Amino acid sequence: METFSSTFLLFLCTVTFCISVPVSFPVIKKTPASEVVEDEDDVTWMCLVENGTRVRYQWFQDKRPIRAKGRYTLSPNNSKLVISPIQKEDIGEYSCVVENVISQKTSEPVALNMFYGPYNLVVKSEQGLQTGAVFTVNPGELVFFDCFADSNPPNSCVWISKTNNSTQVLMSGPRFEVPPAYKLAHTEEFVCRAFNNITQKQDETEFTLVVASLGTGKEKHYQEGSVASPLTAIIVIALLIIVCMLAVLFKKSCHPHRVIMNIYNRPLTDQKGPHLSGHEDATEDFGIYEFVTIPGRAESTLASSRSLAGLESAQDLHTTIYDVIKHIPETPIQSLLK
Repeated sequence: METFSSTFLLFLCTVTFCISVPVSFPVIKKTPASEVVEDEDDVTWMCLVENGTRVRYQWFQDKRPIRAKGRYTLSPNNSKLVISPIQKEDIGEYSCVVENVISQKTSEPVALNMFYGPYNLVVKSEQGLQTGAVFTVNPGELVFFDCFADSNPPNSCVWISKTNNSTQVLMSGPRFEVPPAYKLAHTEEFVCRAFNNITQKQDETEFTLVVASLGTGKEKHYQEGSVASPLTAIIVIALLIIVCMLAVLFKKSCHPHRVIMNIYNRPLTDQKGPHLSGHEDATEDFGIYEFVTIPGRAESTLASSRSLAGLESAQDLHTTIYDVIKHIPETPIQSLLK
């Protein structure tokens, strides 16, 4: 009985140790390894690590995390990613991040390439004048058209003429040459059809060729004028606004009407030159002055009185006593003093 009790106590004291192993650098494996075809093939990604305990996985496309939804399927531990079917927006670099409680590692990115297209088909030409899908050229002018599309591999092109609701294949290739045999006021419709030999997809776009007299350099003038005209109008409007603002500021600060009226109403002596008060040499004005009434000189007395009265007017604001005294004749005063 004692032996059983000792064994039971020993069992209760047993301790379990959990050891965590750091994760190693993950490696990505893609299936299939070759390029795939859009909307036809599936792609499977596997994230592999040699070492590590209790590893967690996370997938990224161009550094953006990938979630399980739609065409994306993840395994229970996220170590496998399946894309079905593959599409053009899946193009990019894929990476895998592995981690546990003591370490984290990121794999080298792996690019996903595929065959797709054609998309965004357009026709361009360096000759003539283009307005939307209408190209206008001078009569007798040699014109080249190029057909562009987003496609991998590059698409093959076929050029078709549409006349009277009938079609005719003219040539194949990325460039279409229109011979200068069209006459004035001639219009014809063409089609560029692009075909991808791998994806077996095709796209086409229509355009119209109009033969009309443009004149020398009219295309360049039209293109530059459409940009220069709004810019010129903006500059002219800005200059007019600046001139108006300067005129308003000048009117408020200087009052040109009031200045002109002051100049017009200014006394004649003020307009011609500086006013002299008669005191420029003050040393000669010292002395004793008195008013004397002289018989028979009433006119002089009246003149002196009028001079004094004139001080009240606006035109004689600068008149002084000295100006009044100096109007008294000197001869009668000298005879009286003798």
